[in-house]
Amino acid sequence: MWYEFLNHKVFFWADVRRLYRMAQAYPGPAREVIVVDARCFVGAYYDRIRLSHMNSGATRSVRHRRSYATFSRIEDYTRKQVAEVCVDGGVPDIVAFVRCVRELRGTSWGATIYGDAGADRD
Repeated sequence: MWYEFLNHKVFFWADVRRLYRMAQAYPGPAREVIVVDARCFVGAYYDRIRLSHMNSGATRSVRHRRSYATFSRIEDYTRKQVAEVCVDGGVPDIVAFVRCVRELRGTSWGATIYGDAGADRD
């Protein structure tokens, strides 16, 4: 039931350090990271965005209590840290917000697959 609930969302890391930790925790081939224009994205999806203080799908390390209340609307979020940004129901027009797509191995950035190589640095 919980994973069915999660599967109706699209997740984004709110902080690159969490992205790095995930990449290190699950070593293997390079991952493709989609970097989006956050300002435009949030403007377009504000009403469907939910924030979470934890990695809601992780169960291997720290065991946090999870519930539907784990996710809050932007205006209702009261915690200092944001771990996940998610969108209910998907993002069918994600390409409109993509600045670049880059390879990531652990904490090392690789080739730019799409877009401007410097687009993820500001």
